[in-house]
Amino acid sequence: MTDQPQTDIRRPSILAILSPSEEPFGQALATALRCALTIVRTREELERRVSEYPVVLIGNHQTRPERISTVRRARTQHEECVIAGIADDLRMKIELLEAGAAVVATLEDGADVLGRRVAAALDGGILLEPDEAAAVVARLQHLSHLCVDQGVDVDRCQSLTKREREIAELLARRLDNASIARELGIAVGTVKTHVHKILAKLDVDTRTLAGVYWRVFVQKRGERR
Repeated sequence: MTDQPQTDIRRPSILAILSPSEEPFGQALATALRCALTIVRTREELERRVSEYPVVLIGNHQTRPERISTVRRARTQHEECVIAGIADDLRMKIELLEAGAAVVATLEDGADVLGRRVAAALDGGILLEPDEAAAVVARLQHLSHLCVDQGVDVDRCQSLTKREREIAELLARRLDNASIARELGIAVGTVKTHVHKILAKLDVDTRTLAGVYWRVFVQKRGERR
């Protein structure tokens, strides 16, 4: 391992949040890509260093909600990096892609498969298996139906502040105010104030619909990149 990130896009360095048991997989990925690997153990350390690296690897030792949150926060801090997420199953792959990962795979897929997908993402492409592509299309269709059925004007989300966007992401995951407060390290009263402002800016009456707005906005913003 090395603490010095490389800048050569052909041999990108990887910042990975992995448990000790996941380290061999991370090392195998680094070998497949012929690049350096830096491992951190906490999300706090990952967030401090994410802007230095072109590739970020999210291991599967975290819970499903934690992995989604880690991907979203890494994407917010470093929009240009390639985020690779380790999923448990097909559903998790789609959730990680929706959260902002450019590359998804399971441990069973193997480091070589993940390496090929990371290499493709660095070149601006994406590699998906047929079942993964079908699931992505189904998800896009579902979000499109939500736009029509709910009358969602997702452009309203552009008016949200950085903190309001963070909270909107958590509303989309259906977290309550106490859980949002713990996630962001702020007071419950502060969360309530932000939620009230979000509902007003989006012109919606419920937290659930605010979450729908945000999920569709994020998806469409990704399509426009």
